[in-house]
Amino acid sequence: MGTIMGTPWRLILASGAAALAASSWGSPGPLAVVAGAVEPVPAPFVDIQGTRLTGADDAGRKQWELQAASVQIDRERNTLTLADVTGWLYRGGARQLQLHAPRATYQSQTGTVELAGGVTASAPDGRRIIAERVRWTGAHLTAAGGIVLTQPGMTVRADQMSGDVAFDWVTFEGHVAITFTPQ
Repeated sequence: MGTIMGTPWRLILASGAAALAASSWGSPGPLAVVAGAVEPVPAPFVDIQGTRLTGADDAGRKQWELQAASVQIDRERNTLTLADVTGWLYRGGARQLQLHAPRATYQSQTGTVELAGGVTASAPDGRRIIAERVRWTGAHLTAAGGIVLTQPGMTVRADQMSGDVAFDWVTFEGHVAITFTPQ
């Protein structure tokens, strides 16, 4: 949602539509009365268009990096909400997993990054994951909802997956199906 001179767009659009309807029915009705009847939409503390966010561990090593078309800051919940997200998860300074998602949240108190809305992820070695949601906390990655992991010679489908960022260890749960393909 954007603002025009401090007024939320939805308020302006609703006010304009109500004024147009009133004037077309022959009632001039002052705009101030119409605008007063519309409940203001709460706006985020800050709304930033186009940005890059980076998280690091206590030693200053990059842990994750996200680029987003827009970011909204909710200081009451200590949360950043991102839209149209592309990013990387790191381990030991090296990129381990590239992620794409329609939306993401970052909880600053817990350091948790959660991507949602249909997440795709790919590792430098060619492994790919598709999931409805992916959550990353520290070195631990969990995914849920229609998991499909593909790698040369094998596809795994499951309801949930958990593991480390580099896929050195991975666990699948719920309706697990593994398909092997000859190479």
